[in-house]
Amino acid sequence: MSFAGTLICCAFGGLVYKYGDQRHTLLEPPEELGVQDYTVRFAKTKIKILKRRFKDAVASLVPGLSTPGIYLYPLVSYWELLSTPEYWKSSVPIMVVYLLLYALVTFVYLLTILPVYTPLSVFLGPIGLIVAWIHMFLHTNMLTMMTIRMSQMNSFTMYQGMAIRSMDVNIIDAGNDQPIKYYYPLASTYFFFNHLPWKLTEYFAGFVVLCGLLLISSIPILGPFIFHTLISPFITRLYWAPYLRYLKVDNLQRETRFYKMMGQYIAFGLVAGQLESWPIVSALAYSAHAIAICQWAQDLPTLLN
Repeated sequence: MSFAGTLICCAFGGLVYKYGDQRHTLLEPPEELGVQDYTVRFAKTKIKILKRRFKDAVASLVPGLSTPGIYLYPLVSYWELLSTPEYWKSSVPIMVVYLLLYALVTFVYLLTILPVYTPLSVFLGPIGLIVAWIHMFLHTNMLTMMTIRMSQMNSFTMYQGMAIRSMDVNIIDAGNDQPIKYYYPLASTYFFFNHLPWKLTEYFAGFVVLCGLLLISSIPILGPFIFHTLISPFITRLYWAPYLRYLKVDNLQRETRFYKMMGQYIAFGLVAGQLESWPIVSALAYSAHAIAICQWAQDLPTLLN
């Protein structure tokens, strides 16, 4: 039940993350010429995009992973969070939400999943039981953070971090000031024959991968740490999202930037993910890492060039 509940909460948070705080702009579908344009040409276009993204990601790995400062941003942000009272107004409510959700997930886990691990005590004795309980607290923290990250609740903390650094704080308002999210019209042949099947394939593949990652996370004690290592670039992507939306970067530009900065995203996410693997520390981590993004962005003035 805790797995299912987490997936449902993540799905809801994903909708907020994907469609919230954005101005939806219609994309005109390509000129509809014939059957071949809906099959062969579409497939070739997608393959070309995937190849370009793969090349961008590979090219960014060595430069990104070899930048020492990227690894430090998540670490130094904790001191700034704790020593700056301006952050407390936004970070304390996040911590409360985390603790409540963590308690709820742990309670459900205790009733439904922990009994699956208790047979360890048959083979390992008391040590096996201790392992099962330690894993429960680590695993439920991981499930809690999956939901918290998707919520984008740290947006105001990030806004405060930008203001403290005298960065552009032209926070998104309604209307034309919102970043653009492009979409294809539902009442078009292109949508039903190309865009919809492609998106369904993407979402199904993502669901299968997520289920595989959740199985890996079930490995006693080590599972949550491995899980966060494997999703490290996506952790960073979620932390960058509010900042890029503040700067009105549209969804296509954010997608391109993700692959071109893959190495740096992995480096930041590796440290952030491991810090977020520890219960209670995660209550601070979600706000602290939003502050870290502000510092990173300030040190990267050519971000949007």
